[in-house]
Amino acid sequence: MATMSERLDELLSNAGYSDAIQSSGLSAEAYYLQNTWNDDLLDGNAPGPDEILHALAGLDSSELISVVSSLDISQLEELDTVEGFDLGETLASFDPILLTKLGIFDKMSDDINFFQGIFDPDQMLAMLEGSGNKLADIVHGMDASNLEFLDGAEGFDLGATLAGLDPNMLGDFMSGWDGDELQFLDGLAGFNLGATLTEFDPEMIASMMGSWDDPSAISFLGELDDFDLGAMLNGMPDNLKGEMLGQIDGSVLAGLGDLSGDFDLTTFVADAGDFLPKGFDLNTAMNDGGTGGFFDLISGGISSINIGNMFM
Repeated sequence: MATMSERLDELLSNAGYSDAIQSSGLSAEAYYLQNTWNDDLLDGNAPGPDEILHALAGLDSSELISVVSSLDISQLEELDTVEGFDLGETLASFDPILLTKLGIFDKMSDDINFFQGIFDPDQMLAMLEGSGNKLADIVHGMDASNLEFLDGAEGFDLGATLAGLDPNMLGDFMSGWDGDELQFLDGLAGFNLGATLTEFDPEMIASMMGSWDDPSAISFLGELDDFDLGAMLNGMPDNLKGEMLGQIDGSVLAGLGDLSGDFDLTTFVADAGDFLPKGFDLNTAMNDGGTGGFFDLISGGISSINIGNMFM
């Protein structure tokens, strides 16, 4: 395995590589880390992780931000193997502003499981509290095991925290979860899922269900004792029925067809009437896994629909 110095000497012997470094305005180390290291990892030509960490430590602040923000999860995993270096503790010590510049919150939304592996629950909670407008993106990517891990933070009550959230924020979180996550929520002390859903307005229900791509959420909600999903859907304004049908995944739509009680999917579609997406066909939508969505609503010339509701 070559050292960083040896690998750079090899690369710099190529005039084209030297020219590229000069054009980039970066140091040779920064250019390598940002543009070549990942390929070398795949090819088995990369310097050891301790050499990489040493190179990162030698960068100035602007180059460090540029390089770290470009790293993918496999490269972070490589850094985390350095003996005596704790990547989780290091990141947790950074200011949220720096973490944002480094792209860490974006990476958390892409692979929350990696970060669960390097943080303890207290560190994970602190990271989420500092994530600002990336919070919803990160929480969307969490599954039941991630939520359970977070609930283990010292002095933190996830159920009470969720119960105290603004309904719009909570609905936004729930739009990224499936049946396993909803079942976990329903078991949290201090949080009543059925009562919470009952308080959601129809726009929130339509938006949330339009974002789901897994029918398990519908199946679980249909079995809740203290929430009547069918009744909520039956009472939904016709324009929202059309909007929801324009966004909903086909497998979720099929799940609606399996709801028990007095809900009938065919009647629900008929009630939507003129608010349906252009060319909407129930059987096709369920079999193909989609309905065309927002742009079909526009192209269909449905002028009477309140498009603003789709973004609430």
